[in-house]
Amino acid sequence: VEVPHPKGGFQQARLDRLKKLASEHPHPFIPHPYDDPKIVKAYEPVAESIFDSLDAVPDVLVDVTGSGGSLMGLSRAFRAEKPETQAVAVDTYGSCLFGRTAGERGVSGMGNSVMPEILDHSKVDEVHWMPSDQVDASARKLLRERGLFGGATTGAATHVGLWKGRQCQDSTILCVGADSGWRYKDTVFSQEGGNVDSKPRKVDRPRAARSGRWCYMTWGRRSLQEVTKVEEE
Repeated sequence: VEVPHPKGGFQQARLDRLKKLASEHPHPFIPHPYDDPKIVKAYEPVAESIFDSLDAVPDVLVDVTGSGGSLMGLSRAFRAEKPETQAVAVDTYGSCLFGRTAGERGVSGMGNSVMPEILDHSKVDEVHWMPSDQVDASARKLLRERGLFGGATTGAATHVGLWKGRQCQDSTILCVGADSGWRYKDTVFSQEGGNVDSKPRKVDRPRAARSGRWCYMTWGRRSLQEVTKVEEE
């Protein structure tokens, strides 16, 4: 597609294009990563493998959010064993997922311009917004300091996770690294350096998060409607 949807951007335009193509073929196969509950359930075996590797249930789950599938699936599995496990979502500016307006996003693989049906905001404890330049810089920092060649979203999740580890001493923090660095070698890794905030600025509502700064808020397992209603009052 070349023209974005007036409200849902290129993501909605792509979904509309898929819907049109499906109507033109008798037996189309189209996965629905934004609204199929089986996506959430599919993370149960992933959680089992994590249990086996850690021999423990994580105290904190840090995951970059796009469709919400991995965050919802893993947190549900973890909380079946440990209800107090925190679910920390990492988003970016230009994303509509957590009460902000959709717009241009400078990073792929995180955020969204449409709202996935499988994302249950009432399961989220904390939300972080990272600007795209810091997302990219965090991946380069991860490679430089830890020798891990992860993609941009892996860098962002790990950077937030390391900060959470300093706040939650003696806790098991699990960061989801969903992408490797190879697909970013000509973009993110073609540059050098870049600054990443050492700690986030706390805000009390989504619209108070300022583009260009790493910000976070306590979501408190509230629905999107609850959070945005408080912001409007």
